[in-house]
Amino acid sequence: MERPSSTGAGPVLSRPGVGSTVLIPEAMRMSARDTRADDLANQKKNLPLNLSGWVRKRGRSFRVKYLRYMRLQNKFLSNHRNEFSAETWSLNMRECTVNSDAQKRKISISKPGQHVRLFPLNDDDFLLWCHALQCASSSDSNIAVS
Repeated sequence: MERPSSTGAGPVLSRPGVGSTVLIPEAMRMSARDTRADDLANQKKNLPLNLSGWVRKRGRSFRVKYLRYMRLQNKFLSNHRNEFSAETWSLNMRECTVNSDAQKRKISISKPGQHVRLFPLNDDDFLLWCHALQCASSSDSNIAVS
């Protein structure tokens, strides 16, 4: 069972296979402090985390950064216009390579024919999303952090 953040905002983690993730109001002020001991144990076992929250995503046409609600669940990353909308696309993370740039706070996810760039809203979320996406990718050989 998820617990609300004491700050009233942040990404929400849940154990794989346990219920749906819960949106915490004011999700734009996210914090990695919402992690739980179970989730940290899953990270150490390299199990993928179920993670959801607001990030900026670079658009295809004009390279504008759009605010999107992203959901990582069962090794699938999905894009949503808001926390209640249907997914507009989904990406199987098992086939992806994850690269990150901490200075630019950029996460690049790529597979043949597809490339997604995510920009978490703060440093804590950058680390949280990097780790979750890296755990969800197929193997440690697909991970590169700069």
